[in-house]
Amino acid sequence: MAILDLDKLTNEQKIRLFTYVTEEKWITYEQLGISKATGWRYKKGLREIPKEVIEKVLQFLAPDEIARIVYGKKIEKADINDLLKVINTAVEDPQFRSLLFMMLNRFLGEYVRQNTNSYVVTEEDLKLFEKILEQKSKATRDERLRHIKYAMRDLGFSLSPESLKEYILELVTEEGPNVARHRANTLKLFIKEVVASRNPILGQILYNSFRVPKVDYKYSPPPLSLEILKNIFQLIGHLGAKTFFLILAETGLRVGEVYSLSVEQVDLENGIIKLMKNSATKRAYISFLHKETCEGAAAFTFPNNPLP
Repeated sequence: MAILDLDKLTNEQKIRLFTYVTEEKWITYEQLGISKATGWRYKKGLREIPKEVIEKVLQFLAPDEIARIVYGKKIEKADINDLLKVINTAVEDPQFRSLLFMMLNRFLGEYVRQNTNSYVVTEEDLKLFEKILEQKSKATRDERLRHIKYAMRDLGFSLSPESLKEYILELVTEEGPNVARHRANTLKLFIKEVVASRNPILGQILYNSFRVPKVDYKYSPPPLSLEILKNIFQLIGHLGAKTFFLILAETGLRVGEVYSLSVEQVDLENGIIKLMKNSATKRAYISFLHKETCEGAAAFTFPNNPLP
């Protein structure tokens, strides 16, 4: 299988190939079907080496030898355009692709093997992650974006099992378990939603390469007993505050949820609060109030129109 376009070889490249085979590989002129005088003229550049002779020369060389002899002495630095040309050619030309992988394995094999489990994060990946986070609340979205920004800065936009594991362990030591936990959760979400969607196998490897640190909270407040709640209620003097505290205790709603209730959501006549909340972290539809609570709330809210 030909791995070179012989018509594109320069005379200098042909001479290098011919000289290498005859001097380093000890191939005789007779084996190449030429005389000693002709071979001498080829080496001196006095005559152009014909295509059929080069074809015989290539039969004695391995693909990596050919690549080294033809391209190895070029000293120009390749730029991004050269890289794109190589990639495009490899995609379209199976023979060129085989040569490319052979050279990569020979000269960069160890480096390639070390980085097989690495993922390079792109601007497109970060934009996709930001789009996915649009489904979250603003606070959650801002927090995730902040942590992924810091993580990319620290990791150099490259994710590997080793770097991720070491990074989280360093965060626990340097910035504390809370920061490490948030950063780890953000990275796992990024890997699950973005990396795994592009490379499922690598995504699974990266996702399982590190653990989310556990935070040992030193203080855990005990639940309040019914007697304590009653005492607190009796100590509250303001009727509105009393009503507010009672609604919190009876319904289990959050402070912000009670504050944001509208008149249309509260049915004091039937003792029903229609919360109808459906978010990523909580689903709550209705809650109930005791009859006495409804009467007290109505007296405070509608003093001129008490419940029947």
